[in-house]
Amino acid sequence: MKDVRRLRAAAVVAAASLLAAACGGVTDQIQELTDAAQQAEEEAPEPEPVETDDSTFEDDADAPDAAPATDISSLVAQPPSGTVYQRGFEFTVTGLEVIDLDQQHADETGQELEDRIRGFELIADMDVFNATPSAGAPMRTTVSLQWNEPGSENVISIRGQMDARESPSLSSSSAQVTFPISVADAELLDVDTAALVFGEMGQSAAVLPIGSQPELVTRLPVVLPELEDVVLDLGEIEIVITRGRLFHETAQSGPLPDSELLLELTYDIDSTNLDRQTCSTRGTGAWSLILPDGTGIVDLGVSERCVSGGQVQPDVLTGFIIEPDYAGTYTISHERAIGAGAEPSRGEATFTLEEREGSTHAERNP
Repeated sequence: MKDVRRLRAAAVVAAASLLAAACGGVTDQIQELTDAAQQAEEEAPEPEPVETDDSTFEDDADAPDAAPATDISSLVAQPPSGTVYQRGFEFTVTGLEVIDLDQQHADETGQELEDRIRGFELIADMDVFNATPSAGAPMRTTVSLQWNEPGSENVISIRGQMDARESPSLSSSSAQVTFPISVADAELLDVDTAALVFGEMGQSAAVLPIGSQPELVTRLPVVLPELEDVVLDLGEIEIVITRGRLFHETAQSGPLPDSELLLELTYDIDSTNLDRQTCSTRGTGAWSLILPDGTGIVDLGVSERCVSGGQVQPDVLTGFIIEPDYAGTYTISHERAIGAGAEPSRGEATFTLEEREGSTHAERNP
């Protein structure tokens, strides 16, 4: 700054010298002009410093970002389609919404968005169908948002908080599941591998894809028309299988391991030609099933053992645990004792199952 002042003073002196020389070189005038220039320079105010934004000279990567590298809103670009089943309820996503909690806070307080500390919420609106025989809400079902962490074999899993209404049997109601997504998780988001997972992996979980890579896994019950009106002749007794279903869970214990399926049978016991009671074996073993590979298994139990003579006992339940690759030919048999000390009567039937898709609104037995 001193150099600037010297240049200004020198310029004034030079100008004065030229002027004086032009007018005859009067020494007194030169001195007066020199004194005036020095006084003006001393009285001149200091110039204001120029403020500069040092961040403009920094690498953009070093500057704090207001948003994560991945656009979290891409989670809702294409809402998942399909219906999945878990613990007696069917779930269909009707809408997805991402809430930016930091932006929401900034709007509420009137402040500018500077730092991200609160993260996001993904809200899934759902239609829920109650396929159970009684009123209820799907509060035992866990729902998680999952995706694969980029560049590793880790899976990021965020459990949601469900808010569901109770619905009558065979009726629909609404539910909402909220998933809290931290800033750190949002920065690792991989939408292509994202999915909603209903239940626990390894235990017949249902998968509803959000991204392009996961496959839809519905776990919907499979209705088996091959097992409608299958008759087992036990002589004076007739057993009629009225309905067959495949489930990935039991009504009592919940989801089965991925390697198991429940073959559930509903049957009627026609004892109208008898005047005495008939009963099946206590516990298990009243029914047996020969699998397509020749292996024999027994039932899990029956819901009703005995029926009086002259009556028909409808809608009795039994079931078998079989493998998920269920297509093939089976032989089923049933034994009942007619009166005390009598030899049991036995009947059997053969049927063939074809692999097919699951069905919605398949009522679950009690």
